[in-house]
Amino acid sequence: MNKKTQYTTKYPGVYVDNKGRFFYQSEFGIDKITGKRIRKKGRKDRNGKPFSSALESNKELTRLKREYHKAESYSNYKMTYERSIYFIL
Repeated sequence: MNKKTQYTTKYPGVYVDNKGRFFYQSEFGIDKITGKRIRKKGRKDRNGKPFSSALESNKELTRLKREYHKAESYSNYKMTYERSIYFIL
């Protein structure tokens, strides 16, 4: 029987490995050109400091998701009616 190599936390996308280190692992979406999934996994924050808690890991994952969706135009709430019709036709 195989042992688990990672355990879940109360935060979605945040895990703990066998050594007790926290990391995040998530799928952000699908690449529009290649069709492959865009996945991110990390053990350190943007300053290079390893995570000491699940909360820190969750905050970093939330920051990355926000940056990704902002850069990839995940949603466009300022689109006018004329512009939306242009995309449909």
